[in-house]
Amino acid sequence: MATNKRTLSRIGFYCGLALFLIITLFPFFVMLMTSFKGAKEAISLHPTLLPQQWTLEHYVDIFNPMIFPFVDYFRNSLVVSVVHPWWRYSSAFLGLTRFPACALKVG
Repeated sequence: MATNKRTLSRIGFYCGLALFLIITLFPFFVMLMTSFKGAKEAISLHPTLLPQQWTLEHYVDIFNPMIFPFVDYFRNSLVVSVVHPWWRYSSAFLGLTRFPACALKVG
């Protein structure tokens, strides 16, 4: 009897987990499938889950600087992600050296 309850609770747990994963991952699946559709099919009034005609058009357009300046955006993100932490940590270090209560002895 205890094994039946345990088995049923495990089945219920895994069914709930599977349902949660399907609900969570479905939007990513739709996004991925839409990326393989042409522009007209992607914004069609009658959407389909799988593309009627598979295309890599959008992936090619990412690296075309006239359509989408991906390299510029990537460079900007890289600069921001490097400069901002450096500025923040150097400011914090200077703040620690200016206040004697912080007990950080430098030099």
